[in-house]
Amino acid sequence: MSILKNIIYFLTILIFLSYCATKPEVITRVDEQKILRDRIQEYWQYKINGNIEKAYQLETSGFRESVSLIEYLNRFKLVHYLKADISKIEIEGERGKASVNLTYVMFLKRLTQEKLRKIEEEDWIKIKSIWYHIPKE
Repeated sequence: MSILKNIIYFLTILIFLSYCATKPEVITRVDEQKILRDRIQEYWQYKINGNIEKAYQLETSGFRESVSLIEYLNRFKLVHYLKADISKIEIEGERGKASVNLTYVMFLKRLTQEKLRKIEEEDWIKIKSIWYHIPKE
């Protein structure tokens, strides 16, 4: 009787271990694209709202070490972003690329120009499961 009990116990453990070994990945490629899309939207929403300090925190640490917050703020004092639409996202490993359609106005000598549009090609990198924007220098 105890041999039969041991066999059943062994088979139960074996089935459990085989289930754990074949468990599918939790995050799929589609989920990762959604995570990056959300991060890009967060980044641009900060800029649209004029909260450049928070957008700065989404830049890579290497960039933040070489460009101070004051320098970063100065880059955006003559531009006001109105809209950012993500048209394409590609992910390869820990790298991401995105195309963002931007609508913005430039402030020159207290005059606001008409709305301008451009497509921004962006690079992103995932570090310790968090996506960071790689600015063009």
